[in-house]
Amino acid sequence: AIDGIHIVGTLVNPATGNLIQGNFVGVAADGKSSVGTRTDIAPAPGTPEGNNLFGIEISGGNLNTVGGTAAGDRNVVGFNGIGIQLDNGAQQNIVRGNYSGVGADGITPAANLLQGIDLRSSNGFSAPLGPAQANEPGVSFNLIGGTPAGAGNLVAFNGTGGISVFGNPVS
Repeated sequence: AIDGIHIVGTLVNPATGNLIQGNFVGVAADGKSSVGTRTDIAPAPGTPEGNNLFGIEISGGNLNTVGGTAAGDRNVVGFNGIGIQLDNGAQQNIVRGNYSGVGADGITPAANLLQGIDLRSSNGFSAPLGPAQANEPGVSFNLIGGTPAGAGNLVAFNGTGGISVFGNPVS
């Protein structure tokens, strides 16, 4: 599968008000192992895989919540290309209390191939990573973590970055 959970909107009709909580995405029911094995020729055939691209993706969506401060709100996201992705003009979303790259026990590695959490404006890629929407705003005003108890995301063991922000060529 390309995405585990995919929320998609447009500049004119953004996807708003969605609540994504309590899911294992790319992680099996035991909370620690993968749901499959990579079959692609590159970059790592035969390694554990959840979803080929994104575990959770909010594309062109505003005012959505991924996770929460209670343990039952947590999403456990592992073995995907990228764990949690906000892209293509996503604004004012909240991502808190999730495990990305870590199993449900908070200890066992469940690495995503690239980043654990990624905020990216489309930067000229072809589908499914782009292209940018006409007049697309930059990915901005999103909250990752926070100060209330349970708001922090546990992001570890991922292949490149824990949390990354890049590419706002159209903003």
